[in-house]
Amino acid sequence: MPVTEELSGRAPTFDDLMALPLLLAREVPKEYEDYNGHMNVTGYLCLHDEAALPFMDLIGMGGSYIAERQLSVFDLEHHIVYLNEVMIGAPIAVHARTFARTNKVIHGQWYLLDLHAGRLANTLEFLTAHVSLETRRTADFPTDVAAGLDAQIASSDSLDWRPPLSGALAIR
Repeated sequence: MPVTEELSGRAPTFDDLMALPLLLAREVPKEYEDYNGHMNVTGYLCLHDEAALPFMDLIGMGGSYIAERQLSVFDLEHHIVYLNEVMIGAPIAVHARTFARTNKVIHGQWYLLDLHAGRLANTLEFLTAHVSLETRRTADFPTDVAAGLDAQIASSDSLDWRPPLSGALAIR
């Protein structure tokens, strides 16, 4: 279902989220602990940041893409929601869903799952732009990357559950 249309359908289950493409799986390290004894907000951001390279692999921008083509992505905007605390040492996974794109911008969302508790802990919704590193300006996605994105979007559109979107981010 394109996210630009009215959303319908059910909320995702934990299993729905686990079935999405996996970007990252690891345990929450001690250095992410805050004064409340759980993972600090910067820890969530660090985990999402670690998920960026696997996401680039997923959409066809992995390996030597940046060095060879002098093209990359720059994040434009994030909407982050913290739903449940995650304790230090807990196993987590970050999964991805890609909703839409233009010739230069991607709209997607990542889900940080607490595997020990069996629940969604955090979402990061994003808009990110494809850029030329030579001009530092937005650039069209090459055909192969556009095809990778389109495959992810088609997979997302086939799901029968609605994503927990902010409503604040969209490709216009």
